[in-house]
Amino acid sequence: MLTWGQTLLKPYLTGNALFAYWLLFLAFTSGTVAIGLLDFFAVRRFFKSEQARVAQQAQRLAAMRANQHRGGPSPDSHATPSSGSK
Repeated sequence: MLTWGQTLLKPYLTGNALFAYWLLFLAFTSGTVAIGLLDFFAVRRFFKSEQARVAQQAQRLAAMRANQHRGGPSPDSHATPSSGSK
């Protein structure tokens, strides 16, 4: 739009048409910046949640390995009574 406004359309853009053209240019540029910022914050939020999920998974895995190394039950195994015995 900048190139066209300064070259091809320059003879046609005078007065109010020039003002309207540059307002449209400003609107497109502002919209592009706004969409870029929204995308940036969405990606940042996704990566923070993914990082927290991976950290929790690593902590669980480390605890499970530490328990196995000590000979204890893993955190994922649950002692459940059998249904046939009383």
